[in-house]
Amino acid sequence: MKQQTGQKARLPLPILPAKPEPKTGSHGNTDRLGESVTFNAHDKHPTSGSLRISEFGNDCKDGSHWTSVLNRATTFSSQDIEGDDAQRNAQLPIYQTVLLFACERQASEKELITGLPSRKTCDDLISSYFQLLNNSCFLHAREFLKHYDKFWENPETASASWLGLLYSTMCVAVQFKTSCPPDCACKGISHSCGQEALLRYREKTVQCLIRAQYGRGGPFIMETLLHYFIIENYLRRDSNTGLWLLLGTIVQIALRMGYHRDPQHFKAMSPYEGEMRRRLWTHIYIFDAVLATQLGLPTIIKESFCDTLPPQNISDEDYDSTAKSLPPPRPEAELTQSSVTIAKFWLAKALTKVADALSSLHPYSLVDATRIDDELTNTFKRLPSSTQHRPLSESILDSRITSLTISQRINIKLVYLRGRMLLYWKFVAMSKDLDQYEASRNIVVDSAIESLELQHLTVDELRPCFQITPINLYDSAIVNHTHLLATSVLCFYLRYFRNTAELDKLNKIQTLLRGTQAIWQRSSNHSVEAQRAADALSAVLEWLAETFAQESEQMGHVDRGTRFLGEDRPAMAYLLYLDLFNWPQLPFAYGNDSFNNPPLMPLEEGTAFLYPPCISPMDVWAASLESENV
Repeated sequence: MKQQTGQKARLPLPILPAKPEPKTGSHGNTDRLGESVTFNAHDKHPTSGSLRISEFGNDCKDGSHWTSVLNRATTFSSQDIEGDDAQRNAQLPIYQTVLLFACERQASEKELITGLPSRKTCDDLISSYFQLLNNSCFLHAREFLKHYDKFWENPETASASWLGLLYSTMCVAVQFKTSCPPDCACKGISHSCGQEALLRYREKTVQCLIRAQYGRGGPFIMETLLHYFIIENYLRRDSNTGLWLLLGTIVQIALRMGYHRDPQHFKAMSPYEGEMRRRLWTHIYIFDAVLATQLGLPTIIKESFCDTLPPQNISDEDYDSTAKSLPPPRPEAELTQSSVTIAKFWLAKALTKVADALSSLHPYSLVDATRIDDELTNTFKRLPSSTQHRPLSESILDSRITSLTISQRINIKLVYLRGRMLLYWKFVAMSKDLDQYEASRNIVVDSAIESLELQHLTVDELRPCFQITPINLYDSAIVNHTHLLATSVLCFYLRYFRNTAELDKLNKIQTLLRGTQAIWQRSSNHSVEAQRAADALSAVLEWLAETFAQESEQMGHVDRGTRFLGEDRPAMAYLLYLDLFNWPQLPFAYGNDSFNNPPLMPLEEGTAFLYPPCISPMDVWAASLESENV
């Protein structure tokens, strides 16, 4: 027994009774200098989260963050799952830090001008930028090109702020083109050449911002800052609080420049300028809502001090800076430069209420969650059909649909699914033994399943079909967060609800998680979070398979006439479970000779199936481990 226990001790899933915590004040869990300290909230609110302190910094996350969810599904500690994020960030090379906060080398305006590539290279990159970001661009193409042509007439007179916009625009284009094959329509470039150009243009963008004293605001500053945020976001695959700090800086500058007030309050402002300001503020608002739910932190922007409306669904061809008034908006179903941005804005408005509920000091009730979910769902359903995700076969047949359009539709759907998982997770965490929150549990699990299905669609079908897809859009930390949350939710579901779940659903979850584990494993070379998810998922699936093996082994040694009190489960379904995890060699597994005559078939029709053990193998193991530690 001791030998068997020693082997099982390597599995991370069973939960042992908590040991007394070392005294470090009222809540700390270590008293040794240099080690991390985690302060877990002691109230009954499952989304209260934790505060982690180490010599490299502090980290606070609410209980709906994917690492917190995964904590509840395994016995990995917070440090095992979250790792030393602060230490990792402190040791990042310069190309992985937020350069705006760490750029030591400044440049003169002459250096910034001479650092530009040839006119032909610039032309190619600018063209690719507007081609790739046609439906979600905050620049007006015709007005930008007017400034662009004027710049080349006399480059020496250009301001640092304009040069920053030019460099940042080219940098975004390089970032997306690097993900495209060399023979694609947008003339993709190799990863090595693209990465070198990306880092060079990124540095020049930062030098331009510093040279222009970006904190004061001014022409082209906000556009450049938003480009820079996009660059930093897609440059990394893992969550980074530096992005949150950068966004906070952008929000403060935007407030100082009045972007939070709708242009209708400023009568002297031209219709064109007002519409461009709406585009910019809408992007800031979307980034804030999405990043807050990614990092498990409150939103920076509060509804009480902003009233800026979203832009109208107007094409850049319909107006320019000389327009005396804005033209009528185009139909919602027609894609323009603002279509996707408008859809994301309304969804972000509803997502902000989810973030506020998660961050509130007053726990929200199921009634509150239902009300917020109704608003989120109704908002999502009212989005124009042009921004709604649809089967891939329909998109392939539509020549007007680009790969970026498809990815944007998927991202909109993922934002919606993320909001529902975050909102109802609290009630799933409270419902391990209750049917009270069954509806909430179904919403969370179904949303998680759909999220991973979209992940598999992206990796297995979308990339092979659309070779010009900017892969960074799918591998960014913001997009991956939804898949990480879904993975954690389904691990939790397998841990606590596998005995009562429908067989078809468990089969589907198991298949999805195995595919997702392979995806995370392939991404682990450039993502620490992907590596953690792959390791945790491997442990969960291994534990589940071993649990079934233990139960099956005990069944093989039970007398046919003996009845056991324990887990309720139909015999046929139970034996099929073993087959799901490829255990045909086990006694009574599906396909074996013993399958048609299992030892625990009911004695008469209508008799419930009651299975061993009265004390589960995991409880026996936990108890034996505890006795050994005494």
